[in-house]
Amino acid sequence: MILFLAYSAVLLSFASGLLALLMNQRLRLLAISQVLGNKLFPNQVDCQAWFTHALSEQQYPLLLHRAVFVLLSFSGFYAVLAGLAVMLSHGVITDQLALGLPWLPWHIRFDGLSGFFYLLIGIAVVAVSLYGPGYVAAYKEQQHPFAVLGLFTGLF
Repeated sequence: MILFLAYSAVLLSFASGLLALLMNQRLRLLAISQVLGNKLFPNQVDCQAWFTHALSEQQYPLLLHRAVFVLLSFSGFYAVLAGLAVMLSHGVITDQLALGLPWLPWHIRFDGLSGFFYLLIGIAVVAVSLYGPGYVAAYKEQQHPFAVLGLFTGLF
């Protein structure tokens, strides 16, 4: 369970960063939603209208900002839970991931010290996810792209 929380925190953080990259892709997403909407939901006018409204020029940045920071807040929450759980368990959790070189898998060790630092980073990520929407509300997209900010926040 602890590793599930830790892996979920990392994956949600990456997902929030990748979602932020869609900031300048509104027209592509609108075209894709129209094509897929006609194929998947041929008689569902409400569904197509919802996608068109969600991808409108006024709604799209707001929805994207919210989605990025919601994913980031879940990531921080899961990191806090994983850090607290491993610190309270007083155990060492190890795992191997089949990533990287074929003969050299990644070895993961989660103990009290790494749980403490995971807890600290999780608290910081939750704070960023709460502060971030207010920060980007008055953000100038041309001067400082949200896609770059969201990507590197998620990668942190």
